[in-house]
Amino acid sequence: MDYITKIQAAQEADSLFPRAAGEVLNGLESQEQKKRGHKPRKKIEDALPVNQVNLDMITEKCRIIDGVHEVAVHLYEELQYGRILKNEKYSKILKDLVLCRLSKPTRKLATSLILKRCYMKEHDIDTIYRTVDHGFKKIDDIRLVTLIFKP
Repeated sequence: MDYITKIQAAQEADSLFPRAAGEVLNGLESQEQKKRGHKPRKKIEDALPVNQVNLDMITEKCRIIDGVHEVAVHLYEELQYGRILKNEKYSKILKDLVLCRLSKPTRKLATSLILKRCYMKEHDIDTIYRTVDHGFKKIDDIRLVTLIFKP
């Protein structure tokens, strides 16, 4: 650190507005004192003590619906639809699309909006279309797996 201070002091001497070497040292020490990394996580207790929280003060920002995923995911996995597409990314998107369309059968664009709003799963619309294209190429495999399935 002394070497850096000497170089900065030499640069300051050549400058139009020279500073004292002590000022440069103080500046370096203050930079070291700053904490680096993530800010500490805020807790509810920091804003308001728990005994003062009233339920009327709480507002809902979003609601995540997990019921369909809890129930239908077992059937989805039992039918082994996750193995139809080789790409893991497309396979996850296909799973989200199938489970979402079980609850609300709509177009692809509307399904992407429902996924974002109700399930907090955001997928790019182009990727959704690509996933459906890949799935359509495997439609015979999907039909075969679905017809052969015996619970």
